Amino acid sequence: MDKKECTYENWLKGDVILSSCYIQYDKISNSKPFIVFWANFDDIEKEKIKEFQKKYFLSKSKEHYQQCLKDFKRKYKTSVYPKKKLGHQIESLDALINGKYYCVGDLCHSPYEKDNVTYDKWYYDIMISYKNDYLVKGLEFN
Repeated sequence: MDKKECTYENWLKGDVILSSCYIQYDKISNSKPFIVFWANFDDIEKEKIKEFQKKYFLSKSKEHYQQCLKDFKRKYKTSVYPKKKLGHQIESLDALINGKYYCVGDLCHSPYEKDNVTYDKWYYDIMISYKNDYLVKGLEFN
């Protein structure tokens, strides 16, 4: 595809993907999307994609937050030591937010074994970068 030929619809259907994306191919159909760059989209198509990504991210973040909160409340209510549980949760979040996970190969693990939390390194790096750019430095999200 030539420059500026890609559309929002191509992207939404998965016919094209941005070069910066983490890719998992559909092994059943064995189809691989065409890898493109932002320069392959005109400005209107870029804005459509970015708006969709933002809405999708916010929706999935809310779902994830609600599930984590539900799990925490259940564990807190059933805990023999609720204050200790709360303290551990604060330590776990501190480790996640402040880059205290340790990475081995392509995986990053919580420093607290009982957390049993692991992220792909690329995803963990994005979380830490997001925190540094938007929460610490106060950059504007676009």
